[in-house]
Amino acid sequence: MKRVQDGLGRAYVVENPSTYLSLATSTMSELEFLRALVEATECRLLCDVSNIYLSGHNMGHDPYRVIDEFPAAAVAELHLGGFTPEDDDATPGATILIDTHAHEVADPAWELYTHAIRRFGAQPTIVEWDADLPPLDVLVGEAAKADAVRTHAREEHRDTLAEIQAGIRDALVHGDTSAVMSLLVGGIQPEHRLAIHQRHYAGSLTRSLVERFPATVWLVGSDLVTYAARTFVRAHPPEKPCIAEYGEGFPRHLGAQAGTDALPYLAQFAEIDWHLGRLALATDDSPQVHVMHLDWSPR
Repeated sequence: MKRVQDGLGRAYVVENPSTYLSLATSTMSELEFLRALVEATECRLLCDVSNIYLSGHNMGHDPYRVIDEFPAAAVAELHLGGFTPEDDDATPGATILIDTHAHEVADPAWELYTHAIRRFGAQPTIVEWDADLPPLDVLVGEAAKADAVRTHAREEHRDTLAEIQAGIRDALVHGDTSAVMSLLVGGIQPEHRLAIHQRHYAGSLTRSLVERFPATVWLVGSDLVTYAARTFVRAHPPEKPCIAEYGEGFPRHLGAQAGTDALPYLAQFAEIDWHLGRLALATDDSPQVHVMHLDWSPR
């Protein structure tokens, strides 16, 4: 995949397939594979909504859960297409759906598409119909329906300011962009702009945390403290608005790092460092002037 992308000079877009059976020896689900592929290659994904509905029907899983867990930040395009029901020879009396692109998009697939637009934003969409072609006005009608669904899905729910702020926080802190993807504006792939904020958030918080432990850095060096700070920031984001109060649990986190067995006192040392820093920042609620009287009279 990386060789293909390097040769093309751009990200490759991978589509989720229609599924009719799976292998008992599989070690990854389709979603796990797609997430791993995106992480390893930075490719993009074409989310075929009709395939997700069809595969859910055929394989017995919830298509809405698939949309909810699909790697939202990697989605570059959506597809819809008609399918053909057939008798399922593997399960007498049941029906299997075949991805034929030979019919109008079914109502359940339109409903799932509405859910996908809410999750991924108004992504470019193609309605596939390449067999048993109907008159042009039917094709135009399918495209118009897609436009109408996209418009309605975006307008029917307006996030409150608090919901938007919570979504931005989840995107910055946890990397979950699902709540804000449809709101982002900036370039062709605005999620890449959001990544700038994510990097600065993590970097600034890590530097601030390291600076809170100067004596600990002197004791074990900056590399270990910085590495531990990065992992602490990911695992324990701030819960209070004052950054000066952040990091109380870091000494225990640092003491649990691999390679610190030779320093059994490291957590306690860092905790002293933490409290010294708190003292340096502390202020009295009601400052008072204390007068000391010294008795210099000879004895």
